[in-house]
Amino acid sequence: LGPLPALGVAGAAISSLCSRAVGAAALVALFYRRFGAVIRLAHLRPFPMELLRRILRIGLPAGGESISYNLSQVSIQTVCNRFAAFAVNTKVYAGILANLCFLFSSAMSLATQVAVARLAGAGDAEGTDRQVRRTMLCSLAVSGTLAGLLAVLCRPLFCLFSRDEPVLRLA
Repeated sequence: LGPLPALGVAGAAISSLCSRAVGAAALVALFYRRFGAVIRLAHLRPFPMELLRRILRIGLPAGGESISYNLSQVSIQTVCNRFAAFAVNTKVYAGILANLCFLFSSAMSLATQVAVARLAGAGDAEGTDRQVRRTMLCSLAVSGTLAGLLAVLCRPLFCLFSRDEPVLRLA
């Protein structure tokens, strides 16, 4: 675009890195504006090893789930890459559309974490259970409906991405 060279995949990586750096800098600036310099390196002396263990006990399983999902996607993409280019394209387009089904449930789960933490902190086990069940049923209904719509409207939706007949047939 304009004076910028066409860098292909490297350009996508560079733009992603730059946008994430700008986002991180904005978050740091907002944090410091709101709270001031409350975090200092002196807080890490002596290093809070027990706190680190407790954090990792929670964080590693959560991170493991993400790693597992990403490795499964790499495995699937590796298999697709052995097929013709249209199979790879179809898989990518299908992934984009599948993310629409996950988007609502993901947003609901993040919002529910806040509500559940508040209810659990107040000792309301029944309210916590009710909130989780309500969120799960709502997310299942919306995601299921979206998945059904995507299945019915598969061809017209894939036509938004490609006019390639092999892609449309495989989709």
